[in-house]
Amino acid sequence: MKKLFKGFFVTTLAVTLLAGCKPKPSSSTPSVTSEPPVVEKHIVEFYEDNLGKFYLEVEVEHGKKVARPDDPAARKDYDFSGWWVDEEYSAEFDFDTAITKDTSIYGKWTFNPEYEPDDRTFHLVGGLNNTDASYINWNDTGEEGVDWDVRSYLTKAEDSNLFSIEIEIGYLGTFKVKVPGRPWDTDMEFNFSHIKEEDLNEDIQEGELDNIQIINAGLYKIEVESTYRWARATRLGDATGDGVRQNPADGEVADWGIVGDVNNWGNPDDETSEVKADFSMHYNESGDFYFYNAMYLPEGAEFKLRADNSWGEVFGPKAVNVVPDTIIQPTTEVEGETVIDEGGNLKVAEGGAGYYQFFFDKSKLVIQKLSFVLRGDAVGGWGEDSNPLTLVSEPEAVEGGIQFTYEVEVAVVEGAFKVKMAAIEAYDGWDVAFGAEGGENFVIETAGTIKITLVTVLDLDTDTFTGEVTFVAV
Repeated sequence: MKKLFKGFFVTTLAVTLLAGCKPKPSSSTPSVTSEPPVVEKHIVEFYEDNLGKFYLEVEVEHGKKVARPDDPAARKDYDFSGWWVDEEYSAEFDFDTAITKDTSIYGKWTFNPEYEPDDRTFHLVGGLNNTDASYINWNDTGEEGVDWDVRSYLTKAEDSNLFSIEIEIGYLGTFKVKVPGRPWDTDMEFNFSHIKEEDLNEDIQEGELDNIQIINAGLYKIEVESTYRWARATRLGDATGDGVRQNPADGEVADWGIVGDVNNWGNPDDETSEVKADFSMHYNESGDFYFYNAMYLPEGAEFKLRADNSWGEVFGPKAVNVVPDTIIQPTTEVEGETVIDEGGNLKVAEGGAGYYQFFFDKSKLVIQKLSFVLRGDAVGGWGEDSNPLTLVSEPEAVEGGIQFTYEVEVAVVEGAFKVKMAAIEAYDGWDVAFGAEGGENFVIETAGTIKITLVTVLDLDTDTFTGEVTFVAV
């Protein structure tokens, strides 16, 4: 009996001990395996030049540097000048820069050809505003066999294609450099666009048609480099020649005139070799404008305005000009739009021959056919011109000039009037007016209808009129 009890006790104890050793459940969350972080990357594109020729694409981690690639393949007559940040080559790219965005980098090339002597002749053409250098002008027609004055030729330097000339140029003188006799539209023309930015200065500016224009009279050295295609104008000192147009004094005005077929464009006459001056316009000091009373323009004649009988300062076709149908302003096509060709000349249309009035305020040119009108309280008021009088016969040559005869029948009331030249813009026309003896007004004492006759003579040398007005009742 004892053994049995003992054995039972032991068994029970073992079970109890095993039960007391059972582990408690864990309260912690099981661990989860995480993915590697995403690395941001950027695309770096290399272009051989600023014209968009693709060279290489590289992927770079954010904040890392891009390695400098090998230089592109060599180009004839060019040196590779490194990698730059934009198409304008504003700064060279720094390869120590951290890449933080997609980036484009551009190769730069420097023109550096092997020296090959340029055996062509270059000469100066233009209007230099220097009568002592009148052998230099715009008469480069391209005809073969023309012997241009050698004084217009530039001198070539030794061992380089640098050509130069020293010459005195007057205020607002303009010029280009070109190969004698070659057409104006060739690449062998040096103008304002060929002046490098570092060579621009206060003595020069861009003139019409991309000419180089002088704004400070003086002695200049004009240089062109035909290999690298650049031009330069350097002032060496004051101009001393008698024929040089010096800078105007404060308040001084230029002498503007009409030039064209009417005076052989200021060139010597083919038969007499005489040079006829431009038709000088009158200056109205109170109104700051110029006018010309009566210029005869034949059919087909071309013309424009210029200052001081030279090509330094010119004025021609403009969109703002006011001209009759008988005066043609040339046009050209620009991006599909028809615009005034400001580099051309005004032209008299077919059937448009006759005498014209000119008004010019340096911003626009106004032209109308020569005409005379009435003003006065007897004929409608002093405030504006009447309708033009009628030219009753063709102008005829007489002693002292050209005679014109005008007539008009008009209803009048008691009052006064005068006959005057028609107003044209700010030019009111009172510079040419006809009245009674002593310059007094004509007086109308009885209302009715009168016939007015004006007989006037134009002095071609002075652009002035003399004449007489008569009137009778009808």
